[in-house]
Amino acid sequence: MVKFTDLIHHKRKDLRLGALVGIYTIIKYNEVAIPILLNTINEIFKALVNFELQEDVFIVCALEILIFIGPTETTLNQINILVSLLNEDSLQTLYPKIFSSIY
Repeated sequence: MVKFTDLIHHKRKDLRLGALVGIYTIIKYNEVAIPILLNTINEIFKALVNFELQEDVFIVCALEILIFIGPTETTLNQINILVSLLNEDSLQTLYPKIFSSIY
């Protein structure tokens, strides 16, 4: 899990996306310690700060992970990043996922 989390910030987009797929697979089929989950959430939000540099599929996968984990205090503390996503007109199709990651 830690290796996948580190790859979220890799310069190659295929490795970044693969990292998110790996994270999703691990949390879906395994029990993950809370500190590791919280660290993963923080790293996802760090990647979403510069969402305009990410491909839409990366943003979708990141949101899917946040939705799967469910709302946490960490997610709520990063709500300003989600609001930035909502302010981006080109991401209108992702609005339901953005809202789902909060609630």
